[in-house]
Amino acid sequence: MDWKGNVLFVISLVFVMFSLSEFGNAWWTRIVLVAGIALLAVFIVHETRVPEPVVQVKLFVQNRAYGLSNLANLLSFGACYAVTYTLAIFLANVWHMDTALAGLVLVVTPVAQALFSAYAGTLADRIAAYKIAAAGTCILVLSFCVLMSLSV
Repeated sequence: MDWKGNVLFVISLVFVMFSLSEFGNAWWTRIVLVAGIALLAVFIVHETRVPEPVVQVKLFVQNRAYGLSNLANLLSFGACYAVTYTLAIFLANVWHMDTALAGLVLVVTPVAQALFSAYAGTLADRIAAYKIAAAGTCILVLSFCVLMSLSV
């Protein structure tokens, strides 16, 4: 087991996440952010040199499709998270929706994901995965356009 890699990864993530959550509150958060990014770079270099790494970093470089599909997933889920976070605040503070009702509105997305994930797996056996991913991204963009049209 790669203990050094585990420790580097955990510390770098704690530094980055803490500094981003406290960014602007204190001058030293910038230093913590830079230290976290530097530790993440050290982690990546370390992972390329150990026989049994925590993360197979070489996969992201050697297999371009794998690396780019993971990047696309990261951006897609990041966008979904940002919209969900913002929508929760919007529903509660702008539309003055009860927080329990706002939570029920927001729970539709994970329930739909859970229901359709099994079907999507069988669909991926018959249709190329990139086509399914492209269709899902288009639906996501359309849903963002609908959300942009909400009135205040």
